[in-house]
Amino acid sequence: MTATNYAKGFYEIPESLKNNSSLKRKALDLVQSEPIAGKVTTGGSRLDDFREILIDFFDLKIDLNAAIAETKNKLPRQQSMFSGDNRV
Repeated sequence: MTATNYAKGFYEIPESLKNNSSLKRKALDLVQSEPIAGKVTTGGSRLDDFREILIDFFDLKIDLNAAIAETKNKLPRQQSMFSGDNRV
């Protein structure tokens, strides 16, 4: 990790957030205020559910494995209006 406590790799993100409260706050602000594009979040409460998962992850309440499990649980592919479409 760099001296400014930014992650150089994906798996360093939680440690960076733990050591850099300013970065953590910015990440949480972005998750709450910026658009999240993607078919996975389209329809019903899927976008709000995904934001909640991301907030918990960036707030260090859950780890990456829990975030993935929560995403699979709360946003199941078979309930997506795009479940039969593998195009990005």
